[in-house]
Amino acid sequence: MARDELDVLLVGGSRQGWWRLAKHLEQLECHCLLALTTEDVRALLFQCRFRLILSARPVTEGSNLMELLKAPGRTVFYSFPVEHGCLWFQAMPETIRREHVSMLRPSEFISVLDEAIASLRNGYRPLPAYDAERRTASLGVEDRWAATVHA
Repeated sequence: MARDELDVLLVGGSRQGWWRLAKHLEQLECHCLLALTTEDVRALLFQCRFRLILSARPVTEGSNLMELLKAPGRTVFYSFPVEHGCLWFQAMPETIRREHVSMLRPSEFISVLDEAIASLRNGYRPLPAYDAERRTASLGVEDRWAATVHA
C-alpha cells in the first residue's frame, strides 16, 4: 500500500452499486474492500484497520452493525435510499465537525467525504464547520452516481 493510501471498507450493496464511488475513492488513492455480509465485515475488520467505512446499510445507535464498527479514529457514513437516489448520514464519530453532519445529498456527500479523507490523512484534525452556502442551489440536481448506489 502506498504511503498516503487509505483503506476504505464498503459495506452492503453490490459491486455495481459501489462502482462509481469506488472509482472516485481510488482516484484519491484509497484502497476499497467490499463486505457484503456481517460476517465479511467482521473478517475484514480483523484483517485491516479501516479508518473510513461507507455503508449501504443503516448504521444506527444500538444496532449490531454500529457495535461492530465502533472504534477510535474511525469515520463511518451510511446511505439511505430515497426515491431515485440516496441521502448520506454520518454515523461515527458524531462530530467530525463542530456541528453534527445531518443528511447530505450525494453531491454534498462527495465534498464532505473528500474533506474527511484529507482529515484522516492529516492525523484526524477536526474539519471546519459545514458551510451550508456550498450547497447546490437546485434540489432536483442528481449526483453523477446517486442512482447507482442502490441499483
